[in-house]
Amino acid sequence: MPDHPTTLDGLLTPEVIVRRDILNATIDRMERRLADAGVAHRPHIKTHKSADIALRQQQAGARGITTSSIGEAEVMADHGLKDILIAYPIIGERNRRRLVALAPRLDRLIVSINSLEALENVAAAAAEAGRVIELYLEIDVGIHRGELPPDERVLAVARRAVDLASVRISGLQGYAGQCYAPASREARIAVAREALETLKSVRTLLAEAGIVVDTLSIGSSMEALMIEALPGATEVRAGNYVLGDRGILDVGEVTPAQCAQRVLTTVIAQQEPGYAILDAGSKTLTSDGTKHGEGHGHVVSMPDATITHLNEEHGFLRYDPSLHRLAIGDRLEIIPNHCCVVPNLKDRLVLCEGDDIVGEITVHARGICY
Repeated sequence: MPDHPTTLDGLLTPEVIVRRDILNATIDRMERRLADAGVAHRPHIKTHKSADIALRQQQAGARGITTSSIGEAEVMADHGLKDILIAYPIIGERNRRRLVALAPRLDRLIVSINSLEALENVAAAAAEAGRVIELYLEIDVGIHRGELPPDERVLAVARRAVDLASVRISGLQGYAGQCYAPASREARIAVAREALETLKSVRTLLAEAGIVVDTLSIGSSMEALMIEALPGATEVRAGNYVLGDRGILDVGEVTPAQCAQRVLTTVIAQQEPGYAILDAGSKTLTSDGTKHGEGHGHVVSMPDATITHLNEEHGFLRYDPSLHRLAIGDRLEIIPNHCCVVPNLKDRLVLCEGDDIVGEITVHARGICY
């Protein structure tokens, strides 16, 4: 951080800031919500990739954490996280060896599997490590990205797992990412309920074969924010709620004041009234779109404005000049379309309270996608 500024005015832009008061309130609010619903929380750290935030989530009451790769799990273990679900299949000999090394470092290790091949790899690693590794069977609940179909093929994998002494099925895992698409809350709840019913049907299928599964683990912050309407879920793996983005903002599940992460940007050109150029482009805001709105981010002080498109280092802002005035050098805060991508673009995030810089958050697992 050049010159170690103490206020936001001293920061070079574009910069990613996290408002500490919002972050802490968001973490505590989600833990209370899930506890009141009797649902365990295993937050997904792919959103922030930071052991600092993961440990704060644990302190607030989270059961453990979820990672999207064995590499993220290795980094989190380096920083004292001991209860980890790797929500991604472990494929290949090199990853098998990494799992052997990781297993003894954790108090609890769960790995998601989506095939017989993934099962055999995890079982071999567990046997070599001399411990039992828990399994979540990853079930296709409608997103269609390589999960086990909710039919007899699940039963074949489960039966094979029962025959292996080094692994134990402890849950079913689903991710209803499609529940972000509907515009109405009622429709989103209906989609999430249908996905949960799929998990329940697989649990029944397994029970009829004598295989008892207790945990039904559902994914997405959207499901967590509607948890009261999803009876029967026992665990949720919420990710983007912790920083906030337009995925949950545009449909009214949160307000801008509940989104902790923002991109601080400067107006670098004003070519005509109502048209400004920002110094935040795709390398900061990401090029991800949004399902319920236009543009590339929510401008906090100008919610009616639109960032129409991005270059790598430029954002193109359109706004109504009869409502807003901008000048070169003005600064804006932008809530990104997709918060999970932004921390992976930075080594650290600036932690602030009001206009004061109070510290930084290290992105410990930045760039680790394997």
